[in-house]
Amino acid sequence: MGDHPRIAKYYGRLEDGGLLLEFATGGGLNSFRKIFPQASQPLLRLWCLQLTEGIVHTHSHNILITNIHAGNAVVDLATLGVKLVDFGGAVIDRSPVCIWETSTHHLPRPDFTASVKSDLFALGHTLLTILLGHHPRDPTNGAGHYSPEEEEWVEAFHTETEQQYRAGIFPDVSQLQPSALGEVLRGCWEQRFESAQEVLDALKGALDDVDVFKTGDDRRAALGTRVELTNWEEFVETVSDDEIYSGVISTEVERYSMV
Repeated sequence: MGDHPRIAKYYGRLEDGGLLLEFATGGGLNSFRKIFPQASQPLLRLWCLQLTEGIVHTHSHNILITNIHAGNAVVDLATLGVKLVDFGGAVIDRSPVCIWETSTHHLPRPDFTASVKSDLFALGHTLLTILLGHHPRDPTNGAGHYSPEEEEWVEAFHTETEQQYRAGIFPDVSQLQPSALGEVLRGCWEQRFESAQEVLDALKGALDDVDVFKTGDDRRAALGTRVELTNWEEFVETVSDDEIYSGVISTEVERYSMV
């Protein structure tokens, strides 16, 4: 796909067959969003725009990601910008998929193929997750895990989610500001857009008269934190992966990330 500011750089293959990619100084967007739950609306809007820009570039090469979600993007700590990073399930348009979207992001369809509209459906739900911190139809409320005793209930919840989507019942976006932003998300879910470029143009139009984070803005203020961002390595050393991915705000996280 070549170089693009919204795609993590590829530097070649390692001896063990792995890929050498650009280092993400801020880690994964999903974890980052949980660590900084007070991230400002202007910053969240920037992430929505940049993530969509990455999808536009990917689709321009006839590549579908098939599993778009906030965990497939990373944060650049220096700019607080985001980049797409995981293309492990990517396919050419209309090819059978090898990775299915999570139930909250899945466009109900009769076959196992991907399309531009299935990617855009997942994109809309990913943008909602970024804006709210977790998806309203996520039975774990953003924790990302559940106990074995809850498995049957969670599966029933996923089935109910698919039934609602098939009936055209989607999450309430009436509280999003500006209101035009929620309309863009509904457009993704109702398959009104024919391309990611149309989604990006609609997003830019919706955000034309509101604040969007830009280079040079105060990064600490945008994250609602006192910590100097140059101390990021010290910060992540105090937080285990389990704490990050479960969404648990430990004493150490609170000490560094909360106002």
